[in-house]
Amino acid sequence: MLVLLLLLFLVVVVVCVVGDGVVVVGVGVGVVVVVGAVLGVGLARGISAIDLGVVGRIIVSWMVTLPVGAGLSILFFFTLKGIFS
Repeated sequence: MLVLLLLLFLVVVVVCVVGDGVVVVGVGVGVVVVVGAVLGVGLARGISAIDLGVVGRIIVSWMVTLPVGAGLSILFFFTLKGIFS
């Protein structure tokens, strides 16, 4: 049980770190509600009001964050398990 809790904790920590790192490099990361609201306002003004490049970067950042976070969590988990076992 403790191992599962440690792994879940590491997933959360790594996803936060990766998300912050992605923001630093300039890839858009946002909350679904905020992005949906911005897209909704843009669509109300017409499709040309939406910057599709920004929308694309947001989608890519969503697809990248979870796998990278999971991979780093696994790496940290086995590293810490090796150190403390």
